[in-house]
Amino acid sequence: MTTTLITPKGEITLPAEIREKYGFDDWGLLSVIDMGDGSILLKPYESELTKTAEQMRKRLEEDGVTLDDILQTLDEVRKEMFKERYGNIGSRNS
Repeated sequence: MTTTLITPKGEITLPAEIREKYGFDDWGLLSVIDMGDGSILLKPYESELTKTAEQMRKRLEEDGVTLDDILQTLDEVRKEMFKERYGNIGSRNS
């Protein structure tokens, strides 16, 4: 167990070993959880968006989907949606 100081502004310094272990470089967000028994749990913060993006990245990687595949599909879908919404407006073939 390590002891640290809390400043009048509520700032604390995490020991270097802890920062290194959990990958806090310059800045990092922590979730602060009141355990209700006088204990406080500090946990690296991870947003739901970050979790979902990481899950998607892993799944796409497992399925062999590349960034180029995604960009090509997005371009095709964009063109289809434009055509559905606006017809052949702006088409060079009309």
